[in-house]
Amino acid sequence: MENLNILTLVFIVSGGVLCVMAIRFLWKYEVFKYLPVLLLSLAFLTAGTVAIYSGLDLLEYNSIPVNKPVATVYFKRESGKRFRVHVKDYKGREYIRELEGNYWQLDSRVLSLDERLSFGLAPMFRLEYLYVLNRTSANAVRIERATEPLHPTGSKIDAGQWLKKTPWLNKLFSLHTTRTMKQPMDDLAVYTISLTKLGLVAEKTSAATD
Repeated sequence: MENLNILTLVFIVSGGVLCVMAIRFLWKYEVFKYLPVLLLSLAFLTAGTVAIYSGLDLLEYNSIPVNKPVATVYFKRESGKRFRVHVKDYKGREYIRELEGNYWQLDSRVLSLDERLSFGLAPMFRLEYLYVLNRTSANAVRIERATEPLHPTGSKIDAGQWLKKTPWLNKLFSLHTTRTMKQPMDDLAVYTISLTKLGLVAEKTSAATD
């Protein structure tokens, strides 16, 4: 539970309260005797469930480290233009993907509260997807996204998109995606990934030894 944060607690606790309210309504008013009460209870139950799942999804977001890269990316050639890519975040979690192409990119989501309501809470981020870019001609490049995201997929609800699309919540939260510039895929290349005010930045640091 090291990723537990205040936003996660807010959503899970509020979801639990709504679920308890729904159960109390159902118990007190003998369920089907009063249809409006039943519908209200179901509305509370639905909202509570969505809030709980959203809170669980927010567990995958991490605070942005200060003066420290958010991840490192390491490439190992398998054959030709096919590479095994290791992405290791600053907490030590490693994700391995297979990419085939000429260039690569990595994107991330950044979630933050409105400055007037942030109460000192720092923005949070989550690494999302790797992209592979294949040169099809001298002036054209085809971009493909890796099928698996770089984070656990246990939650059934995408909290970020839910917050973004809900009319009143999207005024409280800011969600945006940032992506590195395209970089060449080279055997044993190592990149550090930093999250700056300009967005996600990849910097080649060295060529690792096998």
